[in-house]
Amino acid sequence: MNGVITLLLHRAVRKMEEIIYLLGAREKFLYFDSIRINPRLFQQDINVYGPCSHDLSILDFLIERKPVFSQRLMVFVMKETISENIAYVTLRYDYRLQ
Repeated sequence: MNGVITLLLHRAVRKMEEIIYLLGAREKFLYFDSIRINPRLFQQDINVYGPCSHDLSILDFLIERKPVFSQRLMVFVMKETISENIAYVTLRYDYRLQ
């Protein structure tokens, strides 16, 4: 959990939070679509899910809403590895015009 807290305090995350707040966009997100590629393709003991879960924690912090739909697809790209190399993540949010 310490790593996630550190990420939430990172200046890039804080800048995204500031921009979202200034635009009043926190409630206007319709979806989030992401591709996370494991930078350590040749390390067999590490998969892409760790960094992907950090991305989702940051997104949860920024948007403060739960998605109404989520989909995750993990892919093996290189047969030499024993874990997933690429993660495709899609989240959809409920948006009501007010």
